[in-house]
Amino acid sequence: MTSSPTDGSVLSETVWAAVGRDLGMHRLSHHGERSALMWDVGDWLLNGEDSVLKHKKKSAIRELACKLTGYSKHTLTMAVSVSRKVQPSIRIDGLSWWHHLSVSHLHPDHQVEWLTRAAESEWSVVRLRGELRAVDTIGSSATKPKLQASDRVVKQLIQLSRDQISTSSLADLVAWWQREIALGDSETVTIQPDLVDAAEH
Repeated sequence: MTSSPTDGSVLSETVWAAVGRDLGMHRLSHHGERSALMWDVGDWLLNGEDSVLKHKKKSAIRELACKLTGYSKHTLTMAVSVSRKVQPSIRIDGLSWWHHLSVSHLHPDHQVEWLTRAAESEWSVVRLRGELRAVDTIGSSATKPKLQASDRVVKQLIQLSRDQISTSSLADLVAWWQREIALGDSETVTIQPDLVDAAEH
């Protein structure tokens, strides 16, 4: 399905609306093509916002799009956002729309890198998201190297409250602190009664 012209011309409002209604019909009858439909819907709405109905407010255009297609405003917002951020030249046919959604917040160069890796390694969407989390993506243009195992453990540990740590584990932590951190200090760290009581509950 073509949701926008390919020859550089601009759709009329009537034709644009007709395409929207057609997309709504496909939503109801082609459950196995949701990934392709999300691209069609996103590109169609993007064409409406940037060309056909650019004289109107985006909120009004999306209200109209909801009525024409039957999609919720949330779904339409996601669809047009991905279409806007992931250019057609970057998209990989062998990957789903949800793969592209996962990398849409990245700089285009990094989108290409991750989508290519996902396609070559045949990653599922879940695997791609896991790999992205593992490198702790920064903003939209760069990524940090993978955290060392010890860094991950510390990050997880500091999110715990005292009552989530057992007495024995708490004692081990204090012993580690005394050995590794408090060396040379005149004061030693001791386990306070209330700390032990909290750890037992």
